[in-house]
Amino acid sequence: MNRKSILLLCFFSLSSFALEQTYFNGKIMPTGTRELSIIVTDTGYYPKKPIAFVGEKVKIFVTSTTKMPSCLILKNKEVYLEAKKGELAEGEVFLDKVGDIEIYCPTTKHRSTLVVLEHPKDKEDRIQRQIASEKLKGLKIWRPKDD
Repeated sequence: MNRKSILLLCFFSLSSFALEQTYFNGKIMPTGTRELSIIVTDTGYYPKKPIAFVGEKVKIFVTSTTKMPSCLILKNKEVYLEAKKGELAEGEVFLDKVGDIEIYCPTTKHRSTLVVLEHPKDKEDRIQRQIASEKLKGLKIWRPKDD
């Protein structure tokens, strides 16, 4: 190998070490927008139970596969979207607490649930882990003596 190749090899190997030093620092980004696509069919909503996390702004897109008039209403969230075949309706909602939000349509009697979960990072911060095998002070165990 010539000198130029060795210099290039050293340069690329050093730059990969620099990447490793900054790549795993775990920078937390602000919460973004989750996009949910929901399809209204003859049998109900698809997906049946969409999932989102607390603190997210959710953008909902709705369309239908049937010509029958249908809609999507999120209970207690003031969201009403009309679902028409070949058209896309769009709405937004902010999820502020854990739980199930009912999705329904009074015309077609379809029902579903939007499941709102606690974010794993928030759950990890909430639960304090302790060492289970830590030796208790003052605990004495009786053992028989060898004769």
